[in-house]
Amino acid sequence: GYLHFGHAQSMNMNFSLAFKKLGVETPQRETYFRYDDTNPEAECAEYIDSIREDVAWMGWKPARMSYASDYFDELYRYAEQLINDGHCYVCFQTSEDIEKCREIARMQAQARSKKLSGTDAAWPAGDPYSPWRDTEPAVNMKRFRDMRKGKYNEGECCLRMKMDMTS
Repeated sequence: GYLHFGHAQSMNMNFSLAFKKLGVETPQRETYFRYDDTNPEAECAEYIDSIREDVAWMGWKPARMSYASDYFDELYRYAEQLINDGHCYVCFQTSEDIEKCREIARMQAQARSKKLSGTDAAWPAGDPYSPWRDTEPAVNMKRFRDMRKGKYNEGECCLRMKMDMTS
């Protein structure tokens, strides 16, 4: 879609602060702009052109522009590597269940900050981890490839990192 004020504000702040922190002088400041076209067939040139014009109007003239789809094959290989290394898994939790797990993780983090542990009566109940987290890499790889083949309905599953939910 079109950029709105929040996009412009964030872009300006992030670019400006990054260049300032890195000590990059104004004439040497270059940006790369990547369009997030996760579904290239559905993208509309009107929006891409509008974003390009707005970014230039704000004074950010990208040295290079690319599209997320330019990297799909590379990103897919990275995902396979992460699955094989046991760092990713295919999860079938609903978005509501994922949010419940995140809330449990938040409550447990707050309890830890109060010096409580899992043995304390006041410890928040529940498991912050997905029940699919410990699935074998070979099973996850098959499921991931089945995702690519369209064997699951949209939103039925997703690829997730094995993040430390206690962090």
